Amino acid sequence: STFKEDAVLEYSLYIPEINSEIRGRESMINSVQAIAQLGRDWKFDHIQLFPTLSPNTYFAQYTASGTMVATGEQFERNVIVVLEFDGERVSRLRELFNPAIALASASARELSKVGEQPSKHAYSKLTK
Repeated sequence: STFKEDAVLEYSLYIPEINSEIRGRESMINSVQAIAQLGRDWKFDHIQLFPTLSPNTYFAQYTASGTMVATGEQFERNVIVVLEFDGERVSRLRELFNPAIALASASARELSKVGEQPSKHAYSKLTK
C-alpha cells in the first residue's frame, strides 16, 4: 500500500462539507474516492515533484481538470501537495487548492458523499 495505516490526509483550505483532516488509510481512501466521483474525465497535467531540505518531505504540484458530474461544467484547478514519508509509505499528505472551484461546481449532496465506503475497484487503484 502507498499509505501507512495511520496516515493523515489534510485538505488545508477548509471546505465546510469536507473534514479538513482525515485520519487512517481506509478513511483517506474513502475521502479520495468520494471526491473523485464528483467529476469525470479527470486529467492530471504539469506534474512536478520537488525535494525539500528534509529527506522525508516532498512538494508536488499539478493541474487537475475534468467535468463536474452535477453541473456538466468543465473545471481546472492548480494543486500543491506536501508529502511526508515514513520509510517508503506516505504518512501525511497535505493538499492545497482553491476550494471555491469545488464548491461552485458540486452540489451539497455530492459533497456529503465524502467518507462513504469506496468500491473495491477504486480501492485497488489507490493502493497499487
